[in-house]
Formats: sequence, structure tokens, C-alpha cells
Amino acid sequence: MKKIVLQKLMLCLLMLSVLSSATMLSAVAESSGSSTVHATVIAASAPSYEITIPSTITTEEINRTSTSSLYRQAFTIEVSDPDYLNGQQVCVRLYSPSSTFELYNEEAGVSLPFSVYGPYLGDTTKMENGDIFAIYTEAGSNTGYIEVDRMDITAEGTYSGSVNFIFSVENMNQ
Repeated sequence: MKKIVLQKLMLCLLMLSVLSSATMLSAVAESSGSSTVHATVIAASAPSYEITIPSTITTEEINRTSTSSLYRQAFTIEVSDPDYLNGQQVCVRLYSPSSTFELYNEEAGVSLPFSVYGPYLGDTTKMENGDIFAIYTEAGSNTGYIEVDRMDITAEGTYSGSVNFIFSVENMNQ
């Protein structure tokens, strides 16, 4: 009889052990916690490019005429090393703070209007303030022109002025 009681006691202990293990497993499975995640994010690089614009445009000696006679002087803008454009384009626009383009002769106190022509509108279409000079999706260069009418010259001397450009990276077909 002692043997049966001992067997029953062992069986009860074994059952109790199994039940407590199941409870422990259940408690572990139902517990919650948190984890900290560390990640390094590499952002996409911003578009980059280099633009070369002549610092001066020097003309030959221009003589006044009594009738309209146009004089053109070429200049070149170059874009190199465009990188990370990601389907965008480098846009070069003509800009004038006063919306006019004039050369000034400070000695004589007079001005000489000039026009700018670029490849985007063509060599025969005069550009206005804000017009696109050229668009680049890859490295390249474009030639533009400044043009004066010799008939508009009112005084001898040296004339100077500025041609300004604005550069931006824009979506294509904008």
C-alpha cells in the first residue's frame, strides 16, 4: 500500500510540476516588453552641379551708324558635373533687377540698351527678364549673344553693365 501511495504522491507531484511549468510558460508567452531599434539612414544626396559663366564679355570697337546696324557678341555658359539630378534638370534663366538691359557710359552719363539671345528661345528671339536661357540634364555648354544696335550709341567711351542669370534645379517639363 505504501508503494501505491508513494506512486500516487509521485504522480501528483509530477502533475503539479507539469501544471506549474505550463503556467510559467503561459506567463512568459503573455508577458510584454519593448526593444530599442538603432538604424542608420542614408539620405539621398542633393542635386549638385557646376556652372561656368564668363566674368566679362568684351566687344571689339563698335562705331555708331546713322541707320540700324546690329552688333552681336557671343558668350558661353557651361554646366559640368551634374550629379544626383534624379530626373530633374538644371534651369538657367536670364534675370535683371530692373527688367531692362542697358550698358552705361559713366563718363558721358548715357546708357545703351542691349538685347540677350539664348539657345532655348533661339538665336532670333530676344529674351525677356525671367526667360529660360538653357536647360541641362547632363554636362554641356550653350552659346548666347548680347546684341546692340550701333544706331543707339550716343557718345564715345567705355560702356559696361551686367547680365545676370538665376540657376535652379527643377522638375522636367516645368
